Amino acid sequence: MVEANVRLLVVDDDVDTVETTALLFQLEGYETRTAEDGAEAIELAKAFHPDVVLLGLGVPEMNGYEVARELRRIDTTKNSLIVAVTGFAQPIDELRSAEADFDLHLVKPVDFAVIEHVRLLLAESNGLVHRSRGLATERGRAFVTLVGLAVDMAHTVLDVAGNASNAEFKRRCVAKAQSTHGKMLIQVQRNAPDRTELTDALAALKQRSDGLWL
Repeated sequence: MVEANVRLLVVDDDVDTVETTALLFQLEGYETRTAEDGAEAIELAKAFHPDVVLLGLGVPEMNGYEVARELRRIDTTKNSLIVAVTGFAQPIDELRSAEADFDLHLVKPVDFAVIEHVRLLLAESNGLVHRSRGLATERGRAFVTLVGLAVDMAHTVLDVAGNASNAEFKRRCVAKAQSTHGKMLIQVQRNAPDRTELTDALAALKQRSDGLWL
């Protein structure tokens, strides 16, 4: 059985196919809705928010390719698993499905296990994407903190340089601060070029170190 609240929309112009498929998936724990033409499918998708859409290509009103394109424009189905389930088995049919942004093109009869396996893979893929985004966010925060600490340390070095009486020691301190500026500027340009607070902080550091240079 699948986890609760997995929603499936079955769309086909053959009433027997729609009802049989929907019943099969209901028995496996899916919440299902059915439609027999493209316009009805789109309206149902807006309200039902299906996770999976099994879509015949020969449906009336709008053909399956047109329906798929429209579903990708709707917020409730733009990330759904949309599967062409059809008797059209030629390479040109698969190409048209790909161009219409179907996830899969399956030729009838379709084994339930195939669709369920693909759905689970998609769910895992989406989970990985979400975790990746979370890691990217944490990495961004860590990077900002790193640059901030480096800039603070460089200013501390410049504080020392400003109070130093030995000219050579003072020059080494300023050179160290300028080196930090150069390294951090490269990192910011590579990793966070849109973070103006970082570029401003580095510009202020450079201005101060230039003012102390002997």
